[in-house]
Amino acid sequence: GIALAIAWPRIGPAIDRRIQLARAEVHAALDRGDYASDTGARIAMAMWAVQAYKAHPVIGVGAGGYQAWVQGDQTTDRAPTYGAAPLVHAHAHNAILHIAATTGLVGVTLAIASVLILMRNAAALGGLAGGGYSAGPFYAVLGLVLVSPFDPIHINSQTSALLMTLIALCPS
Repeated sequence: GIALAIAWPRIGPAIDRRIQLARAEVHAALDRGDYASDTGARIAMAMWAVQAYKAHPVIGVGAGGYQAWVQGDQTTDRAPTYGAAPLVHAHAHNAILHIAATTGLVGVTLAIASVLILMRNAAALGGLAGGGYSAGPFYAVLGLVLVSPFDPIHINSQTSALLMTLIALCPS
């Protein structure tokens, strides 16, 4: 708290500018269909993921198939394009939407079950030793869950490595 109070005069304006920019980009994307910003592109990629899931709800478009599916055919039933050549990343910038788009309901069910089992195991680990450092894996898993709407944690190499380490630390 003390460090934040000391640093706030220096970092506060930058954080405020980023919040204002994100708000403007979200409004531009949703109100005017302008997806030419970083946040707008993320919104479009999430919308494409939803469309991919709707097109293939049971098994998805296939692992690694998100980008190819989006670029394959820009028809009116897909999310809007932005610019002449839409910028599409290899993932949807959202873990659950990407899993739904690429592996469908089967993948979503397995992913949610896996995370719930991991959280149960991590909570049990923390409870066995009475908290302290033993509770760390649970809070790390919780942190990854909270990050998942903004990053496909299973694809990004750093967060994926952390996830696999946490799985190894939390056996049933």
